[in-house]
Amino acid sequence: MTASCPGALVFPAGTGKCPSPCAWLKEPKLPTALQTGTVRGGDDRGFRKDLNGLRAVSVTFVVLYHAGLSGLAGGYVGVDAFFVLSGYFMSKMIGHDLARQQFSFVAFYLRRARRILPALIVMAAATSVFAYLYLMPEELKSYARSLRATTLFYSNLQFARESGYFDVASELKPLLHTWSLSVEEQFYLIFPLLTFASHKLRQKPKISVYLAIISLSLLASETIVQFDQQKAFFGLPYRLWEMMLGALTASISFEPGRFAREGLVAAGLCLLMVAGIFFSATTSFPGFSALVPCVATTLLIIGGRRSAIANVTLGNPACQFLGKISYSIYLWHWPVVVFLPYVLGDLAPTEKTGAICIASIICGWASWRFIEQPFRFRLIAFGRPKVAFSTYLVIAGLFASLSTIVIENQGLPYRLSEQARLVYEARGDTSRFLERTCFADPDGEGLSAANVRTDETCALGGGSDPATFVLWGDSHAGAIAPALDLAAKRGSLSGVFVGSAGCPPFASARLVRPDRARRCDDFNAAAEEMISRRGIRDVVLVAYWRKYLSITDGNERVSMEASLTSTSQYALIKDRLSERVMALQKNGVKVWLMLDVPDFNQPVPESLARLAMLGRPIQLELTKAAIETRQGVAQDLVQDVGKNTGASVLDPAPWLCDVQACKAVLNGTVLYKDGDHLSASGARLLSGLFDPVISNLKPNDPRR
Repeated sequence: MTASCPGALVFPAGTGKCPSPCAWLKEPKLPTALQTGTVRGGDDRGFRKDLNGLRAVSVTFVVLYHAGLSGLAGGYVGVDAFFVLSGYFMSKMIGHDLARQQFSFVAFYLRRARRILPALIVMAAATSVFAYLYLMPEELKSYARSLRATTLFYSNLQFARESGYFDVASELKPLLHTWSLSVEEQFYLIFPLLTFASHKLRQKPKISVYLAIISLSLLASETIVQFDQQKAFFGLPYRLWEMMLGALTASISFEPGRFAREGLVAAGLCLLMVAGIFFSATTSFPGFSALVPCVATTLLIIGGRRSAIANVTLGNPACQFLGKISYSIYLWHWPVVVFLPYVLGDLAPTEKTGAICIASIICGWASWRFIEQPFRFRLIAFGRPKVAFSTYLVIAGLFASLSTIVIENQGLPYRLSEQARLVYEARGDTSRFLERTCFADPDGEGLSAANVRTDETCALGGGSDPATFVLWGDSHAGAIAPALDLAAKRGSLSGVFVGSAGCPPFASARLVRPDRARRCDDFNAAAEEMISRRGIRDVVLVAYWRKYLSITDGNERVSMEASLTSTSQYALIKDRLSERVMALQKNGVKVWLMLDVPDFNQPVPESLARLAMLGRPIQLELTKAAIETRQGVAQDLVQDVGKNTGASVLDPAPWLCDVQACKAVLNGTVLYKDGDHLSASGARLLSGLFDPVISNLKPNDPRR
């Protein structure tokens, strides 16, 4: 039986004496194997090529997903594989030291710091330079907040708060990917304590504790994801089970036979591919869905050692190369995604994907070779805990101070030229119809179904008579509302606006996030009841049609060409929209469907301002061919519904485009407030689009 010391784990090996109460604060003497780097992840049976290859697959999934590769809509599950591997390696590392009676909290955190911080700090510093040069004031403010959060490892919480519909888009958040590092660092704060406290337990009680944590965290994740997917996605309590699953795997001594090994590896690889290919942004995730990639990773961990399949698929030289630099590739790939378009300009999708992959690998290799390795294995100083942690605190303090300066100075707008400042101001050119008094935001704040049922809605037009028409839809309806408002005022007519962010004006299940679908459907039911109750004559339906046909990311940015929409998805939306139109027509309502405005798929005011800063012409154009590629399927769907139901179709393109292209600036007016929402000024230029609606409501109007 091993004797223990108060406040310490066991007697230091070979001494038989208790150390002083503060001995654990002193610099630990690391095992020789750890100093030379021959022990990987604390695995006392040596380096595992299969798990290094699994790292390669995981980072490849993530990079290709963010690079826009079609066919890998669930590539984000690579992060979940990393979480399971992290729990496995940490459990092995701590278990290795506990078994040799050499565990030290200081040693553990020093190794984590040398592994993670140098490359992270260099990446953050380099990214900050690009952010200063290329980001607009509001973007730079958002970046400053994320920089502070990243250096203090709470960026997951920061990004969870910033996930609103009209927040800075994800592709303008260069440090967005650090959320997963923050989750891991928060895990590192609690897991050593848990392992330290449970190491003397017998195998079964220890496994029972791990299983209880996994079960509670998984159930919490599945529950929360139904109501607040962003909280579930970014929060440690709802991701904890993934890392604990890795730790549980490390705690179980199980060596499968030859055929079992091959079966486990084959099943793991298949499950991982299924998740990567068939999952998408509309998948309820994490929750129970995350079991697929996490169980896949667990199967590969259990069966991968000495597996012939694993040796071929994961042990090949390409996977070994990518695996050893996977951390640095992950660190650099997202800043590359964000800033590469500014450096190289517009690229074709295939060229963009290739450029992102190549640049990410080059940056990742350079970071691994010249930053990771020297710091990790003490070729550069900072081996002493006091020096290492003091240096980190100084750098973190510097980053936090610079971030505060940027935030307090409103993103340093003095960097912008006069021309850039003028076009940049269009991002704030919005109307009351997108404010909470008139409109429901993605979290359900603002206009509610209850408000609609009690007629606490916003009026359109200026007539004194009761409302005769309704504008109904998502945020694109709110963006075009100033146009219909102006047209109705000219005709002395009154109408009603009902809009909810991210909610199509028809049944939304399977088309929007699960936590939003119930609210959308309740809102739509209230709108339909209101139309019937108030005897509305005309209804104009407006939506970001392409979004519901396409795969989107967490900030609702469309990331896949609509032309790749499945036949079943097209049929589903066509049926639901047709049902809505015919239900309204059954009650004597004249229905108008508006085709969507051209989608620039980039933040227009910011892009124009960057052009001004670079001395380039202040104009963005989309060719008709590009619009057809991006929006053709969605436009065809609306036209088909109009043709089959008799609903009238309104096309804004003639107001925004010439024969060859559509423009973002018209007669000095910036038409868009972001990539796909018209500015209030731009919308008012389209008021004539709704003259047919006004004429229908005023039969004697000469414009009919």
